Amino acid sequence: MLTIHGVFIDIDDSFQNHLDKLNNKELDDVFNSFNSIFHSEFKYHKNSNGLISIVLREFENYEDFKRNYFGAFLIKLFAFKIDIIATEDKNDSIRGLSGFLSKFADDYLKIYLETSRKRKFKGIIRTE
Repeated sequence: MLTIHGVFIDIDDSFQNHLDKLNNKELDDVFNSFNSIFHSEFKYHKNSNGLISIVLREFENYEDFKRNYFGAFLIKLFAFKIDIIATEDKNDSIRGLSGFLSKFADDYLKIYLETSRKRKFKGIIRTE
């Protein structure tokens, strides 16, 4: 059985693969919308192989790094309209994800949960 940290890494990798398949307009829309809602400045870079990197900036301290690292994870969930609470309810291996995220990026998580509720996100994370 995977720990929540192991599940987090698996989810992050899976959604990274999906993110790599979006075209530039779709990526611009996701990042512009996310940055507007979260009052953030995340950017992406697409390399010559079409792989996406979420560009993290210089950080003032380790707390700022953790917040932005987990914020970058939320961008991936945001891109695919994932309902974190519904996912936790339907998938035992995901239960605890919101608590895990709240330890590192509580302000972003609160905004995410409110946004996903208002926009009626329906996506569910499936693990095997």
